[in-house]
Amino acid sequence: MGEVKKVNMGIFPIVPTYNNVIITLNTLKEDSIMLEESGLSDVQEVIAVSDTSKFKVGQKVIIDLNRLTKVINGDRRIEIDPIEVEGVQYTFLQEGLIKGVDNR
Repeated sequence: MGEVKKVNMGIFPIVPTYNNVIITLNTLKEDSIMLEESGLSDVQEVIAVSDTSKFKVGQKVIIDLNRLTKVINGDRRIEIDPIEVEGVQYTFLQEGLIKGVDNR
């Protein structure tokens, strides 16, 4: 079975399937780049991984916000697959949408 992070409520209760991870949905911080409309930071933390994942729980990753952005009726919107756990929003993400690991 994949690996999950220990969070405030204990062990994270969801394990993603093949080539997916679950990440935080942090908003803009000073050292991150964002799309002006979204406020979503490009740097997120991996919370849970599948058995086959290249990533590790707890790693900071840089996500490709441009590939997550869709234009709908002239508006640019981030398209994610959110999931709520204990009142906190996370999202499933395909590993191909991760540009790199942030070791800063």
